[in-house]
Amino acid sequence: MTSVTDGMGALKRGDLEVAEGIFGALLKKNTRDAASLRGLALICLARNDSKFALELLSIAVNYQPDYLEARCDIARIFTSQGQYLDALKILDIAISDEIDLSEAQLLRGNALRALGRLQDALACYERGDAPEYYEEFSINRANVLVDLKRFDEAERLIASIVASRPDNEHARFNQALLHLRLGQWPSGWPLQESRVKKIKDKGWRTGGLREELNEKSQRGCRPTVLVYSEQGLGDVIQYLRFLSPSWWTMAELTVQVPKALTEIVVENFPHLKVTTDPSILDQDFDLKVSLLSLPAALGFQSEQELAAQPYIRVPTSRVAAFRETVRGQSMERCIGVQWRGAGNPRLINRSMPIESLSALARHSDRIVSLRQEPTDAEAQWLDGMGIVRLDSLMMSFIDTAAVIENLDIVVTVDTSIAHLSGAMGKRTFVLIPYAAAWVWMEGRADSPWYPSVTLIRQRAPGDWASCLAALELML
Repeated sequence: MTSVTDGMGALKRGDLEVAEGIFGALLKKNTRDAASLRGLALICLARNDSKFALELLSIAVNYQPDYLEARCDIARIFTSQGQYLDALKILDIAISDEIDLSEAQLLRGNALRALGRLQDALACYERGDAPEYYEEFSINRANVLVDLKRFDEAERLIASIVASRPDNEHARFNQALLHLRLGQWPSGWPLQESRVKKIKDKGWRTGGLREELNEKSQRGCRPTVLVYSEQGLGDVIQYLRFLSPSWWTMAELTVQVPKALTEIVVENFPHLKVTTDPSILDQDFDLKVSLLSLPAALGFQSEQELAAQPYIRVPTSRVAAFRETVRGQSMERCIGVQWRGAGNPRLINRSMPIESLSALARHSDRIVSLRQEPTDAEAQWLDGMGIVRLDSLMMSFIDTAAVIENLDIVVTVDTSIAHLSGAMGKRTFVLIPYAAAWVWMEGRADSPWYPSVTLIRQRAPGDWASCLAALELML
């Protein structure tokens, strides 16, 4: 006779149809079998159907309110969708002094951290005592300590994990981000390579690239090199500087980039072969390297080695075609604004409510929106405040760059617009959250990546008001 354990075993092996048959048969015998409903929900998640999974899990906890594992599954779905308050609610109903589960505390801590409730998140991570979760809790604790600017404590904690488990690449990667944040680049770049274990197996270069290029050149070879992009558009723009022709005269260089950036890369790096095809990773090259691995592979040691001058430009004809629409007929100063990033729920703390722009909108300057796809509510608010909408013009990233070239100033939160404007050398004010991305480093208002950028930091989590007050004094 089959059981839920058999179904879970089949699910773990990846035999989804077998697992589905087992759970279905069990539910025919007992339609209120919460464990089998959860099993079917996990199958749905494996098939990327989170909507139906959520429905099944909701039925399961309705039948069995103290089913904490199912509540954790629901919380995980809510968290992936940015519904952090809903995640807390589904967990808080069940968690008490008598009922506890390390996984629930971990999920609760993650939701609290995303909401900027850092001390509460830290308390959750300190409660987890299950041995199988020790490293994950410790890494999360260290990350919150970084958010709280308690860097020495964070470093000691991460270092202790790395010392005891040198194979824990998640811990080493977080250690890398801390080192890079603090400007400790000689140690930070090599540690950051822990993130690429999966693609190292395909022959990726993680160090000594300059030396190998020199060696092949001295032998009369011109090696073929693939540079493959990863992570978000802002990251790609940030690292494009490492494709400078002076470093690659000895190689035949192919770069894979997201489709949105193709025109910009082709225009500004004419020595490259450019593709958007991810499957190129499986083709033969003499050397392969991730775009984000170039600082380590090329041996960068300090920010003084960065190519700090603007490295993205837009054709003059394209800039001229946008000028009248962007600037209008008046001679007033023209400021572009971007208040939120892409819809990634993990990055919600980088965005601010559109209403925060009210004071800026009342300036005598001409204010234009750099948001490509405002929501209907945002579009209505922008129109009501007299902020010019250009979303019908910005059909591609190079169009957005042409708009930016026509501006006097860009004001943005931490989005790809911050990287694009900075890479163009445009005067840019970046409003960043209290717990900011490592690239903006700590305790400084400037950026070694983009000399034209001024950083305005929150004084406390969620405090956009202080950022905008500081901005007013700088404009």
